Amino acid sequence: MPLVLVLLLSACAPTTPVLRPDPGSDPGTAIEALLRDGEYAEAAMALEALANEASSEEQANSFRLQAALAWLDSGHPERAEAGLPDERLLAADLLVDYNLIRAELALQRGDLAEAGWRLAAGVDGLSQDQANRFARLEALLTERRDDPARESLQALEQALADGDFEPELALALLIEHPQSALENLFRQHQHRESLRPWIDLALSARRHLLDPATLDRALIDWQARHPAVGFSAADAADWLSLWRQSRAGPRHLAVLLPGDGPLRAAGDAVASGLLNAWFDLPPNQRPVLDFLRIDNTADAAIAAWFDARERGADFIIGPLERSQVDRLSELPSPGVPMLMLNHPSDQDWPNRLAPGLHAFGLVPEEEAELLAVRALMAGHERVLLLFQDSDWGERVGRRFADVFRLGGGQIVDQARYNASQVDHSALLEVVLELDQSSERARRLGRLLGQSIESEPQRRTDIDLVFLASREQDGRLLRPQLRFFGAGDLPVMATSQIIAGAPDARRDEDLDGLYLTLPPWFLDDQSAGARRLEAEQNNPGIRNPNLSRLHAMGMDAFEIARWMNLLQADPDLYLAGQTGALSIPGAARLERDLPLVQLRQGRAVMVQ
Repeated sequence: MPLVLVLLLSACAPTTPVLRPDPGSDPGTAIEALLRDGEYAEAAMALEALANEASSEEQANSFRLQAALAWLDSGHPERAEAGLPDERLLAADLLVDYNLIRAELALQRGDLAEAGWRLAAGVDGLSQDQANRFARLEALLTERRDDPARESLQALEQALADGDFEPELALALLIEHPQSALENLFRQHQHRESLRPWIDLALSARRHLLDPATLDRALIDWQARHPAVGFSAADAADWLSLWRQSRAGPRHLAVLLPGDGPLRAAGDAVASGLLNAWFDLPPNQRPVLDFLRIDNTADAAIAAWFDARERGADFIIGPLERSQVDRLSELPSPGVPMLMLNHPSDQDWPNRLAPGLHAFGLVPEEEAELLAVRALMAGHERVLLLFQDSDWGERVGRRFADVFRLGGGQIVDQARYNASQVDHSALLEVVLELDQSSERARRLGRLLGQSIESEPQRRTDIDLVFLASREQDGRLLRPQLRFFGAGDLPVMATSQIIAGAPDARRDEDLDGLYLTLPPWFLDDQSAGARRLEAEQNNPGIRNPNLSRLHAMGMDAFEIARWMNLLQADPDLYLAGQTGALSIPGAARLERDLPLVQLRQGRAVMVQ
């Protein structure tokens, strides 16, 4: 036979394929090749076939243990356990592999005690392969012994065994553990019917813990998966609501805001947002809010930082001014957790801020980065980049280009434009290569000795246009791109291309545009409803830029409340007014925004 191993289907037992070695080949060599190629299940079946034909019980047991190891490596622990030989019949040299297999099975079902004594039973005279497996299992056992989530699970198991279990206990024991820890528990114990619903409940809740809108849907989905457990989605939502209210946040918030000067209005908008979020809390849960007005010098921030500490603040928010943020970012340790409301100038700041210092800013470069990722995910490969001839335009355009190239995309062409100009025809004719198309027609006419009428054709080597544009110039560029034959190309831009929320009368020329937009400016979302209410009650924030800062103040207050949880769990996010906020690293708050498309004046979510 040409194959080393052939698959024989037995007529009397059709459900289980049996691998038998080709009589004309060396089965050991064939099995080694399967293992080397990662074909563990096939190797396991071949080893079981050899065990059935072995000439002695000792040889059969050796093949069965090797098969069990291969089943483990293939991700089939149930097959590994089913094929194990009787421990009492094993020779001493086979007990090492047996105990290693039993230890791994015990770890997979969460029995750390058995895993520990199985590993301790044989540590001498190990082969290299056995030593490697032993080291891996020992490290895994140490990790899980140190895992607080496992202790909580053991308490849950005990309550279930004792018969005094209440559904709320599962949430109380597990909800504070990071999402990754709960995912590990679920992977290891989803086969256990008594535990699976409750780990699933805690994991479903944890994934959306600070996002009430999606949390309710996740709990309803959980109830549909486990209808017979006697605990409803509404009961779980009520318990989680009480849990969130019971969480102790800062008791004394100091807020550093600009005094008289160009940033005074911006500071007032942030302060109004903070107060809005503060009033949302029950009176007995509201911290002291201590607003400290400072001048615009860099050293004023340091003086205010000392002042806030003297006043007893246990969390500091601010300042807004970039030079003051730069000055505070140099602190070796703030002593009190601080959320600065801007990013430092130094590009490497996320790697050098002292523990306790965090930066939160509504910077357009973040949106450009998100759009580059979304463009790559949508399959775009070749981009035409047009950016405003300004520091703002260059920064936004450069961030998009850097991230797009990093993901394997290509910036085919790029051009800066003068934002003060109304007509960009000359620029667009060049970057869309319409001038070259016209020149080709003229050359052909000269060759033929006659005038040729032709429609200039734009270049075809781009599949996306990115505009690093603000409101006024973006509204001019989009229709001019259509006029010059690029209307079929998708166009992306940051939220600064419109003034706040979409408006059908104002943004008609931007129809079809893709952009990132904070939930605060999505009128069909709960955050948008809050914006409309806030702007009605406070006419001073109807300006889109001030409205953004009001939303930022609301988010800054919530970040202060949940900072400890966000820091402890990089997978956790806060559903804020300005976006989904998380802390995957040590210092930088990341902001994820929805991608929308403008359609007849409405922002339609893009999945």
